[in-house]
Amino acid sequence: MAEAWIGMGRGYDIAGYPGQAGESWLAANVAFEGERTTLSRLADGIKSDGAFKTLVTDARGPQTQWFLSDSRTLTQPRLAYLLRFLERADTQLAVRRVAGLDEMSATLEENRHNLEVFAQVIEHHGGMNDLLVAARELATTGRALGQQVLQARQQASGLLDELALAFVANEDRRMEHAIDRTEQQVAHLYEYLALEKLAYEASGESPQ
Repeated sequence: MAEAWIGMGRGYDIAGYPGQAGESWLAANVAFEGERTTLSRLADGIKSDGAFKTLVTDARGPQTQWFLSDSRTLTQPRLAYLLRFLERADTQLAVRRVAGLDEMSATLEENRHNLEVFAQVIEHHGGMNDLLVAARELATTGRALGQQVLQARQQASGLLDELALAFVANEDRRMEHAIDRTEQQVAHLYEYLALEKLAYEASGESPQ
């Protein structure tokens, strides 16, 4: 995207349309600054809510939101960055690990809840003492496993956050570099136009 914006201005410049070239580079600068704002918001979201929610969960969102302009301003860029983020094998693994632990945690919690309800029903009817003990033991084991999964999830989420913040920082540096390039192009263009004006004035002619 950055190269396309810069190339458009360069194309106008080569074709002999310096005014349009300048407008194109200035528009590119505005786009790049907007992209840096989006990246800053993503970084803030990762720090406050975690990378999995900010980049994965929120990027999907309800389908109806895709038709709302206020939602598109961040939802679509977030999805684009998620796809770019997932180009690397290590980030794919990190995302799968967090997603898998979330699924495991939900399954354990559901099974624990079912066992506790089952134990209450058995106790209420006053029978099958061995079965009641087994159900309660399984529920306790499920609760302990749930805590272990939660700890593993926190560790996996921390690693994913580190990868995501490094990715966002790198993308921000790319946008900063693109801004520097367009500003250089605009500066060169202004210098060229100033020199051209001086040449016309020295020859006694008026600029075209």
